[in-house]
Amino acid sequence: MAEKRTIKTVKTKYSGLFKVRQLYKLIDDWCMERGYDKSEKTHSESVSESGKDILIVMEAMKKISEYAKFVIEIELTMNGVTEVIVKRKEKSEKLNQGKVSVEMTGYYITDYENRWQNKPTYVFFRTIVEKFLFKTPLSEEKLALIDEVHHLQSQIDGYLNLYKYRK
Repeated sequence: MAEKRTIKTVKTKYSGLFKVRQLYKLIDDWCMERGYDKSEKTHSESVSESGKDILIVMEAMKKISEYAKFVIEIELTMNGVTEVIVKRKEKSEKLNQGKVSVEMTGYYITDYENRWQNKPTYVFFRTIVEKFLFKTPLSEEKLALIDEVHHLQSQIDGYLNLYKYRK
């Protein structure tokens, strides 16, 4: 059975101007650049008097080896999203305004193909190998996953903070 370990959870909150499509495209481009396969688990929108409420849950997966893979679950929650027109230097631009919350959780999954769960002796050997022989490479891979999650968070933060100073 595959073992799923939560390595890192980060949250970003923002309120103000942004573009929903560009935020989604930023995450999509980041996944493609880094070699992740992205799938959308949930996408729901509801319209109320205060604006649109959007929930998008994505999962980005990257195979590290035949034994381990990274999974980053990205939950985008946007509340009160309305369309506004902003004028700058005689140009008008359509932007979205609202609250954005991004939560990312990095998972490190080992034995995802269940190769080491067929017999009790395999489980025993796998435990010995992970504890004593491959301890350093596994911890280095976990640090790499933490770096990936932080890099995506900094990309999203940088994009959202651009609009703070763009008035």
